[in-house]
Amino acid sequence: MLKEAIAVFDIGKTNKKLLIYDQDFNVIDQKSIHLQEIEDEDGEPCEDLDLLLLWMVSSFSEKLQSSEYKIIALNFSCYGASLVHLDAQGNRVGTFYNYLKPTSADFYQKLYDKYGGEEVFAAKTASPILQFLNSGLQPYWIKYNRSNQWEQISTSLHFPQYLHYRFTKQLATDLTSIGCHTGLWDFEKDDYHSWVSDEGLNFPPIQNNKHTCAIQKTLAPHDIKVGIGIHDSTSSMQPYTTIIKGAPFVLISTGTWAINMNPSFSGQLTSEMLKNDCLLNINTDGKKILSSRYMLGRVHDVYAQFLKKEFELEKEIYDVVSYDEELLLEAWDRINASQTIIKNLMAYTAEELKISLPENKSVAFLYLQIMLELTLKEIEQVKEVMEEDCVVL
Repeated sequence: MLKEAIAVFDIGKTNKKLLIYDQDFNVIDQKSIHLQEIEDEDGEPCEDLDLLLLWMVSSFSEKLQSSEYKIIALNFSCYGASLVHLDAQGNRVGTFYNYLKPTSADFYQKLYDKYGGEEVFAAKTASPILQFLNSGLQPYWIKYNRSNQWEQISTSLHFPQYLHYRFTKQLATDLTSIGCHTGLWDFEKDDYHSWVSDEGLNFPPIQNNKHTCAIQKTLAPHDIKVGIGIHDSTSSMQPYTTIIKGAPFVLISTGTWAINMNPSFSGQLTSEMLKNDCLLNINTDGKKILSSRYMLGRVHDVYAQFLKKEFELEKEIYDVVSYDEELLLEAWDRINASQTIIKNLMAYTAEELKISLPENKSVAFLYLQIMLELTLKEIEQVKEVMEEDCVVL
């Protein structure tokens, strides 16, 4: 008899994975891929959603043929701040925009001013002002900049729930996606902010995160329960809330973003915390998670690629550089003397890179000092969410 298994698509900004778990949550099979981005109509990079879906369906179909296990459940963990829009027939409308797509900050000012100004808007929605990273502002931007698309939109789904829809044809909204720096949720009244209905945005009904639907019969030869998906940072929290059993802790979830999360936070999100890139997320049980963010993985890659090109390396720099305590201590001395290499710790693209290379230093030394500088920046963000007695995981 085949062992029963659970399939989870873990869709990150950089890496896409299909993980197969047994009933004890051990990974017994997996498949992964890195997909190249395409360009949207403005020439900005964005996810190739059609290619991703093709890979997901073919990979899932492959795993359904296993002679060792039988998949009985499926769920999705995806990066946030990304919306897919559907017309009345359930067809995708427009582009799956990248949350880093540059838009004019001035464009949104009319919206902020109507609802009390930027500071009030940020406080109510428990998120810094982030343009497209406030995913609710994406359909707002479409309404006034892509009117032909806006007129076709019947409903909008966050990324995990869109994948749920593609495997079930059932529409749902999940709180962990809505409550993730979207600008959509009023944390004071625990409901959508009034601007959402005022501007005519439409989302499917909110479902409990434990809600499941049946998979489309065309995608599987037997019944499979499909979850509605979860925001990836919040998903990383779930095992620890069970293991720790109420003890205070801060979880650091790394990837393209380093997200530092404190699920036991009981205070108030202040304007100063918002300025320091702190926000509130909503957990699966509806409770608030204090989080701080730093785009650690992306900034690391920007500077790592610069060094690779500068020193004409054939391999990635982290494949050729090893830990060297002597070099690290030397880097410490330079940093303590304010001799930093990175001059823009928020360089998300090569164009934003600012660097000052000391003379006659090896690539190993440069990389170790850069890693140290990035680590110190991340420590600052961890301190933003730390409270007394918290354990860092």
